[in-house]
Amino acid sequence: MIALITAIAIVVYIKHIVIIKEINYSDSITDTQEKLAVLQSSTIGIGRILWLQLPFWSTFSGVSNG
Repeated sequence: MIALITAIAIVVYIKHIVIIKEINYSDSITDTQEKLAVLQSSTIGIGRILWLQLPFWSTFSGVSNG
């Protein structure tokens, strides 16, 4: 599960890089704001996904320490 969630996060981070590269400040303000809003929403979403990893990491670290 840790690997799956991490893979999902990596895909979303690549998506973030693509969105950032698409932002052009010479475009209209509304287009730029729309791209920034998508980026912000995606960042919040990936935070929720990565939050799901916490129980797995605590189980993993408890097994490796003991």
